[in-house]
Amino acid sequence: TALAGQRPYNIAYRIVLPDSSQRIIQEQAETAYGDDGAPGRVIGTVQDITDRKRTEEQLRTLAHYDSLTNLPNRRLFQDRLDQALKVGRRQQKLLAVLLLNIDRLKRVNDTFGHTGGDLILRSVSERLLTCVRHSDSVARRDEEEGAITLSRLSGDEFTILLTDISSPEAPAKVARRVLAALAHPFLINDQEMFLTGCIGISLSPSDGNDTDSLLKNASTAMGHAKKQGPNTYQFYAQDMNATAMQRLAFENNLRKALGRG
Repeated sequence: TALAGQRPYNIAYRIVLPDSSQRIIQEQAETAYGDDGAPGRVIGTVQDITDRKRTEEQLRTLAHYDSLTNLPNRRLFQDRLDQALKVGRRQQKLLAVLLLNIDRLKRVNDTFGHTGGDLILRSVSERLLTCVRHSDSVARRDEEEGAITLSRLSGDEFTILLTDISSPEAPAKVARRVLAALAHPFLINDQEMFLTGCIGISLSPSDGNDTDSLLKNASTAMGHAKKQGPNTYQFYAQDMNATAMQRLAFENNLRKALGRG
């Protein structure tokens, strides 16, 4: 390509050493032409940039991931939400933002110190990961729930982003699964600690079509959930709360009927 266009080139590539380790190489060069206009040789530099690439990756990780839980942080969550909203507008797809607040974390810090609090937060993130997704980058995906991304928004707040969902009932199902996962005791220094959580849910496009509106409305819904008591969730739209309760009652009655059968 450099010869055809008669221009310099700058490429990076990997090489594999005899011990199977890899190095990243950057090559910058240009073609020297003779008096007759024919290419005579290539002049440039070949540089090992492995350490620089590793440093860049570490900086990228620090900028986009929470150092305690290794979950995406607020910055990366907002970026993913922005992208999801663009896709949703284009394809007319529903998406949901779930804002989870962990109750009693201050009591954990007061009792066990911040080391204990950090241990709890890591345990919570691990439990949430197994609850909502199979890998660090992409969540469990099925026809009903779409794709799920888990992030740590702040000290005791986590966000769950659901994209490409088939119905507004999907986030209620995820919320119930999350709260059920948190209901099991956590261990700190061989002592059991019980935590509770509250979840606020906002939907796009009905509750907003931008990042700030969806987070604000999810926070408002979470405030309503706290007033209802621990281990509860609330939609920002009140009619959705009624629909979710009807759906839950139907599922409970169905389980009872199947159990009797």
